[in-house]
Amino acid sequence: MHAVKLESKSMQDYLLKINNYVDKLVGVGFPVRHEKHVVSILEGLPSDYARVVSVIESKKGPPSIAEIEALLYGHEIRLHRYEQENQNLVTPSDRILKVYVRRNKN
Repeated sequence: MHAVKLESKSMQDYLLKINNYVDKLVGVGFPVRHEKHVVSILEGLPSDYARVVSVIESKKGPPSIAEIEALLYGHEIRLHRYEQENQNLVTPSDRILKVYVRRNKN
């Protein structure tokens, strides 16, 4: 399970893969301790998730898998929103360039 990384997967695919490993281990008689499941989820996350990992690790006792998943899904949504906002930003130099191009077309 520790080999599973988020990389270019969606959070849903990432968590599904880890949960499938946990289910398979349970199915063959090797139950996975809750703490091990949590560590497996957190260790595969990139640095973009450092803040949410800190929040999860700072809780008294390990939170439920459902709570961890909810926090991670929320963080993924925020990351995508920030990426879109950054792509849509128009800097002052972009505006100047557009004016320059328009003036020099004629």
